Amino acid sequence: MWRVLFEIVVIVGVLGTAFVAVVNVVRFVRQNRGKPLRAWFKAEPTRPCPYCRTPIPISAAVCAHCRKSVSGSDLPAETKEGPAE
Repeated sequence: MWRVLFEIVVIVGVLGTAFVAVVNVVRFVRQNRGKPLRAWFKAEPTRPCPYCRTPIPISAAVCAHCRKSVSGSDLPAETKEGPAE
């Protein structure tokens, strides 16, 4: 009986892992839809966040680390000419 229970747990675990892998592949493909295949695995160029200096993608409008807007005219002075003091 324990062996059957163990086999069921193993099968459910394998199926769960396979499901998660399929979901991740589908997400990856949807995220890269419209891009040439060569660009799928290239890292997007980054720039430092003007507030916390964390590297963020150039196309990002909000820093993922400090959650501040990084696009527009309300940026600190360091984005124009060196670090702000």
